[in-house]
Amino acid sequence: MNTANDPQVLLINPPMLQKEVDYGTEGTPGKFHIKAINPGLISIASYLSRHGVEVRIIDLLGGQKIEDIEQALKSFTKCVIGISSTSAYDYLESLDIAKEIKSKRADGTNFNIK
Repeated sequence: MNTANDPQVLLINPPMLQKEVDYGTEGTPGKFHIKAINPGLISIASYLSRHGVEVRIIDLLGGQKIEDIEQALKSFTKCVIGISSTSAYDYLESLDIAKEIKSKRADGTNFNIK
């Protein structure tokens, strides 16, 4: 278990706004949804872990819930938070998550991501 001074990093992979893509061409799938963890987050987490940093990844695209962020922040009281944004489909979601986390007070109140 880490002490209060050990480094902690919480990495968040946001959900996408659009899960259906219509390319408008014959033979192209009407539904296109890739369920894979962001390889950039895995690389960052791997590097940090090897250097003694406690890292947790919350993958909202892969099925984890907003509540998982809230739960992680209860145990990661003094952490660095990284939120991925790899395309226009998750950019607004990333901003919303960042705003909600930033508005969170130290006592844990006013943390409600929609």
